[in-house]
Amino acid sequence: QGHIRPVFQDKFDLEETIKQFKTRPGTGDYDVILETPFKNIEVVRWFQPDSEHKEKDEKHWFTLDNRRLYCLQKAAAQLWPRKVAITVELLYAATDGMKRKDDSLNVGRSVGIGHSLKNLS
Repeated sequence: QGHIRPVFQDKFDLEETIKQFKTRPGTGDYDVILETPFKNIEVVRWFQPDSEHKEKDEKHWFTLDNRRLYCLQKAAAQLWPRKVAITVELLYAATDGMKRKDDSLNVGRSVGIGHSLKNLS
């Protein structure tokens, strides 16, 4: 997915949602654990073919929850250099929906934000 809309399907703004995040002390190797107002993202270990052959042929964590992932990454970046963790829902196999929706031209390395491809930030 090359771009995400700046609002969730329920019309809540991504940036306003990030402001609602809370933190609690981390455990193990993590300094901080993020707590969010939305449900946990679903992740799966999966190999995503890379037409540019920049990625090694190995499995990576993959999610379709792109807007939530964006919010989590932005919040974690704001806490740098602390190590940040989140709670996820682990899927044991890629769903047909994941395979069908896998249309990224950059293997998920970047994403634009805007209501349409013409208005990306």
